[in-house]
Amino acid sequence: MKRKFYMSAILGTFLLVGCTSQVNSAPRDGFEVKFLVGSALQQFCNQAAEQFNQTKPKLSDGKTFYLSCQAMGSGDVVTTLVNQAKQLQSGSLQADSPEFPTLVSLDGEIYQFQLIYLFNQVFPGQNYIPQITDAP
Repeated sequence: MKRKFYMSAILGTFLLVGCTSQVNSAPRDGFEVKFLVGSALQQFCNQAAEQFNQTKPKLSDGKTFYLSCQAMGSGDVVTTLVNQAKQLQSGSLQADSPEFPTLVSLDGEIYQFQLIYLFNQVFPGQNYIPQITDAP
């Protein structure tokens, strides 16, 4: 029992240390497509972004872009998005601000439900975050 507790504590410490990580590579050409992910997808996102960016992606009009990953705990993702929504609502952050992620993925349904609930408090009557069945 004690060994299980210690292993959980050690694993938890490693997870906390890696909660806010971002891929920082050489400057890229084009505009950034920021992918904000929960910590469980950090490694996957980083690997996928590296491989994807090597293809030097372009839009149909020729504009280049690159994928970047920012990983943090899903609760922190929710808090960050809700704070940004409040800043947008108050006018202290513009809708086209680079602080906003382009893509978002959370680690589990509970966080998506929390995000939906909190966004509905900031923007009542709007449906900015799709339900789980619409966004698997």
